[in-house]
Amino acid sequence: MTPDEPMFNFLVESDEKFENIVRKLDPRKYVIGHRFFFYFSSKKFNEIVAYHANYVVGEKRKDERMQTVILRSQQNPKWVLAYLSQVFQELKNRLKL
Repeated sequence: MTPDEPMFNFLVESDEKFENIVRKLDPRKYVIGHRFFFYFSSKKFNEIVAYHANYVVGEKRKDERMQTVILRSQQNPKWVLAYLSQVFQELKNRLKL
């Protein structure tokens, strides 16, 4: 079984001869779970093409994570509170509180 990160960071495309070409995607634009907080809070947020939410456990947490992305992409100021909630949840989980 292949882990999520290598699978998420590759793209298969066809060239002129219809042969498959596999190339690595830019991890700064195709962000997987454990890089979420670094890139989400950076100035490069608008360059991100995709987030991989499968890193977080539970449908509710995945939904909250993606809602936070949507709020930020819509420039809704509520994204700050949603983001801080995500940071708090992550710290709580890491410290097992």
